[in-house]
Amino acid sequence: MKARSGPVFWFLCGSPAKASSRLQGYLISREFAKIGVQSVIVYGRENPGGRDFSPFARPNLHVNLRGTTAVIQKLYGLHTDSLIDWLRCCGSTIAYVVCDFRSKNETWKKADIVLATSAALARDYTEQSGSQVQTVFDPFEYSLDPEAVGRSH
Repeated sequence: MKARSGPVFWFLCGSPAKASSRLQGYLISREFAKIGVQSVIVYGRENPGGRDFSPFARPNLHVNLRGTTAVIQKLYGLHTDSLIDWLRCCGSTIAYVVCDFRSKNETWKKADIVLATSAALARDYTEQSGSQVQTVFDPFEYSLDPEAVGRSH
């Protein structure tokens, strides 16, 4: 994936109060703002089906998103697939973060880049896709043994 100069849009499942939110865009978006990267939480709810963001995916609503990156985490299914199709048609690059083993989630396969929160997840998703899945370690995992994380990355 090429470096992008545009903003980062986040579509997340889960509240900032959940432990799984450590990697989610809530904290990362805040840190991006501190260093001058435009970052917007577009969707952050408890609903993994993404029903609330379906208005974004209207075929007649076309905006120029060229140069932007959309990060999607834990959302999957037909609504998310439609959202990815719409974002791509508008010119956005799609990054998908996988945090769990979910056999019924096929949505991540539509992304331009897939990021996993552990080496085990990255291996599993790499085997499923045949493409390299990158690892972005969860801060909690990193805090257990930063040197081991550095060796495995």
